[in-house]
Amino acid sequence: VAVGQGVSEWKVGDRVAAEPIHPCRTLGQKLCPACMTGQYHLCKNLSFVGIPANDLLSGGYGEFSLYHTSCLFPLPTHIQFEEAALLDVLACGVHAANIGKPSSKDNVVILGCGPIGLCTLQALRARGVRDIVAVAKYSYQAEAARLLGARSTICLAETPAVVSNLRNLIGAADQVYECVGGSADTIQQGIEICRRGGKIIVLGFFTGFSSINLETFFLNELSILGADAYSMHSMQREFEIALNLLANGQVDLKSLITHKFPRSAWRQALDTAFQREANRTLKVIFNEQE
Repeated sequence: VAVGQGVSEWKVGDRVAAEPIHPCRTLGQKLCPACMTGQYHLCKNLSFVGIPANDLLSGGYGEFSLYHTSCLFPLPTHIQFEEAALLDVLACGVHAANIGKPSSKDNVVILGCGPIGLCTLQALRARGVRDIVAVAKYSYQAEAARLLGARSTICLAETPAVVSNLRNLIGAADQVYECVGGSADTIQQGIEICRRGGKIIVLGFFTGFSSINLETFFLNELSILGADAYSMHSMQREFEIALNLLANGQVDLKSLITHKFPRSAWRQALDTAFQREANRTLKVIFNEQE
């Protein structure tokens, strides 16, 4: 709706996809070591729109958001704004897939079928991975995973013994993508599920400490890799990679949006997001155009 002084590459009314990560380059500062290597998501000066780290930049709850020009990408006219609002989530899945580097023949397990898990599933399929088993907490999440390309699903509400069920189903996984976090024991589950020499890629944000079996981890020579947000891959920003996947029809973000509210209905929107099972909630968005 407005551009700052000296901005020439954008004009009022342009349709844009907005990357919320603001590292050194957006502050006019000398690049830190992380930014110099393309890992700008690890920038020591990082600000993230809507998250109170370093400088607070107003997010989607506000009437307006401020973005640096380098964080904007042209949004093709066939992409709806509500789809583009989920590019940040998809970019996290793209980053995790780039860290895991699975082959098309790998046997992959995804633990967690919220928006992060479902976007990771699609990012993996875009890389050619087809043998994917998704573990969901609720049956409607498992149904979404099947529709988005999971070969098999396990619903914890129906079969809580996830490790033994996965072992019976696939034997062992080449890679496990952990998309739960919190206080879950999913990293330990990954250790028990992975084949020797396998990888566990962690997207979930954990709080505090988590106990894992280091003996099994060591003897099986497993790799546990963190996948926080996104940055660069092969000289291209992963947010842009996500945008290209959406523009080319390789992913479906629209089906993840289960509820839409104007900002004035923020309390109902938050209640809907928190009461996931009752509302069959995948992703709640604010959309002033509805």
